[in-house]
Amino acid sequence: YARHFENSPLAAGVALVVQGGTGWTQEDMRVNPQLGGGRDDMSAMFTVIKLAPALAWEVNKRLSLGVTLGINYLAANEEVFPNTSCSNCLFGQDFSGFSFQNASGTTFTTKWGLQYRPGGDTVIGVTYGTKADITLKDGYLKYNLSNAGLGKVRYDNADLHGMGLPQEFAIGIAFRPIEKLLVSLQAKRYQWSQAMDILSLKASKPDNASAPTTLSMPMPFEARDQNVIGIGTAYDYDVSYTIYAGFNRANRFLPERNLSPAFAHIIQEHYTLGLARRFDKKWQAAAGLEYYPLKSVTYNSPIFGADS
Repeated sequence: YARHFENSPLAAGVALVVQGGTGWTQEDMRVNPQLGGGRDDMSAMFTVIKLAPALAWEVNKRLSLGVTLGINYLAANEEVFPNTSCSNCLFGQDFSGFSFQNASGTTFTTKWGLQYRPGGDTVIGVTYGTKADITLKDGYLKYNLSNAGLGKVRYDNADLHGMGLPQEFAIGIAFRPIEKLLVSLQAKRYQWSQAMDILSLKASKPDNASAPTTLSMPMPFEARDQNVIGIGTAYDYDVSYTIYAGFNRANRFLPERNLSPAFAHIIQEHYTLGLARRFDKKWQAAAGLEYYPLKSVTYNSPIFGADS
């Protein structure tokens, strides 16, 4: 929702958006024979929802400035072979699968923006977003200690440390080479290397007095900075129809050694196609299609083995 104040260069608004996230569920996977074989599940769900009140100032007809406060809600669930437990099975060490559920947290970010219109239909935009660190709290952990004869132990106080949202920079330009065609070009940089390095899952308050009173499980991410380029076009076929097309490419921000089926961030490019139909001044309908080319990566994993 946005509103321009009457007889004022200021406008204010608020948005509720899905800022980011990831989610994979891999059911009935083959378990590494070193862990006892068989089949088990693996999944990871991570969500960022942002409430963003904003203020914009039209300095003059060419220049506008804006700022947004991001109130970010984050939630996460993860499970890694929750039904698998073995002793001296993984390079001589014990392995205990787990299920981590219902952890969440809130953090704040700001984004600053500038929009400049040099002339005609050309628009140039620049934005900067701040970094934020957060601990996801108040979850619970089910830890499979069947290898110690304790079964699945529930820890009622489980937190995920080391999570973060990256500092980001973006610049874009939109222009019309011909009257019917709008072209936009955008470049972004996400500084993931400063936001997520080593994640740590910590838990306490077990429901079994024979279980360890505290757990600490490091999960290496070692994220790299990510550069994204995007090209978009909109063609006004006639007064009723607009055709859209676009291309997006980004480098992988997770190194191969830290990939897994639950964090399979390997897609680097995608294509988009869309169509919009205007019915009158107030109503239109639009449909879009995204295509991700097939991608595969071979990597070495302590859980899945070499050449996974």
